[in-house]
Amino acid sequence: MRKYIYNSIQESKLIVSVCKKNMIPAFITSFLLGLASYLGALIAGRFIGVRALAAIALLAPFDGLTVITQNILITGSTSIYIRYKSQGKTKQANRAFGAILIFQAAFFCLFFYCLLCILFPLQTVSFFSSDLSQIKEMLIHVIRICCFGSAVSCFSNTLSSFLLACKKPRYKGEAYIYSHKEVLDLIREMAEKLLLQKETRFIGDRLHLVEIHDGETKKIIGHDITFFDIRSTKAKQYGFCMEMKEGKKLTNCGDEPYNPCEEKYAQNSEWLLHEAFCLYSQRDIFDPYEKHHSTVKDACELAEKLRGRNLILYHTEDRNLSERKMLYYKEGTQYFKGNLFIPDDLESLEL
Repeated sequence: MRKYIYNSIQESKLIVSVCKKNMIPAFITSFLLGLASYLGALIAGRFIGVRALAAIALLAPFDGLTVITQNILITGSTSIYIRYKSQGKTKQANRAFGAILIFQAAFFCLFFYCLLCILFPLQTVSFFSSDLSQIKEMLIHVIRICCFGSAVSCFSNTLSSFLLACKKPRYKGEAYIYSHKEVLDLIREMAEKLLLQKETRFIGDRLHLVEIHDGETKKIIGHDITFFDIRSTKAKQYGFCMEMKEGKKLTNCGDEPYNPCEEKYAQNSEWLLHEAFCLYSQRDIFDPYEKHHSTVKDACELAEKLRGRNLILYHTEDRNLSERKMLYYKEGTQYFKGNLFIPDDLESLEL
């Protein structure tokens, strides 16, 4: 009985010791898996559109290989440690375990570096020779590609849901997407690559992709809507001006700061929609101008200059959602005398 109890105690101590030791390789595993995801986003961030998706797909097998190899190393290190520990060779056990950890870290650092050099030699060299400003710009690209992935998923799910509904005899509805040629071509390309042919066959039949041009007016839901090119420096982008009752109009200035070419559309708008990425007092924190965006102060000064009566601010940072409306309103009303709105997600406004 004593021997049984003694052996049980020794086994328990061994188990506790192994668990403590395994915390280190588990931490390294988590770190390297995170590094793999980061490098995947870094590489994909060098591309846009379908090329970015292809880059991510190319790296997927390497992520799987990472998981498999890490599990092998952890299992092997545990076995070696248990063997030496059970023989009372504590020093040898610790020495062997440390050697495996060093090998584990060195192998994967070399593995990922070689992977980058093989796949994208020029990008790898430029990254490790970049100054801080270039690295910051690269990280911005990584964030953009993450946002792009979310947008692609949302787009494909929405489009697929509508096209699947078109297959049902009871649903007779049609949908219209108005945009310039570049966006419509991208929609068609993404639909062909992400959806089934039985779904995409409704594009052009039940889902209408309508190309619009600068200064063109279309009758939509009973209103004349004029589209205008905002002269974006990043990518082609349009705003719109919708005629309302009694000669009033609603104008959306797009997703960049106001351009003087929009004046004839935005002047004297009953409702003016303008992006405001952050407070002017926090411009050094969020760098809105580097991202081609405005501050609350900028948008409100503009609305006052254009004699807008109601201003809606959108496309804002979300770090302080609970107080955002109050803070934006407090800063904005110093520069704009009309009605200022900072809506929350899903909030409705009556025009």
